[in-house]
Amino acid sequence: KADLYYTVQQEEDGNLFLRAATQGRATNAGRPANINLRVRGGLRWRWRVHKLPTGASEMDEDKNDSAAAVRLVFKGRIVRKTLKYVWSASLPAGTETESPSSDNTKVIVLQSGDRGLGKWVWQEVDAYADYKRLFGGEPRIVEAVAVITDSDNTGEPVMADYDDIMFFIPPANRSEDAGGPQEDAQ
Repeated sequence: KADLYYTVQQEEDGNLFLRAATQGRATNAGRPANINLRVRGGLRWRWRVHKLPTGASEMDEDKNDSAAAVRLVFKGRIVRKTLKYVWSASLPAGTETESPSSDNTKVIVLQSGDRGLGKWVWQEVDAYADYKRLFGGEPRIVEAVAVITDSDNTGEPVMADYDDIMFFIPPANRSEDAGGPQEDAQ
């Protein structure tokens, strides 16, 4: 049986977050956006993975599942382009690849494996620089921000939480590696 759940959960301190859990399915939960990355090119969020899809690999079309992913969908005349930041079960952090199902989706692995499972992990990326590096040229407007927790290929149970997704204007003197992955102090 294929199950999929996106629910709003509340922590003891009152903080609300989105929980995604599935086995054998994949779908996006997202919101429309109208973000110009030339202005607000920084993207920050935190995520917490509870269960990884065993045997998954974002480079293999038959195993293309991610425990957690944040996706930016860009307006396009005919075809939309997508940047997908993932917590991978198998690919090393720092891997940049193309989705095996679409050359218009570029995948960046930020976290890998079970290190940090069950803990909130903050992520901060320069989405503007990532787009330019992976697609070339200037990005169109971000028309949607979505999260995806999926296991439609492996059929494995997966669960992840998402919170505090925001775009920001990066400081002018920001160094290239200033926003690496960090675990939350909580």
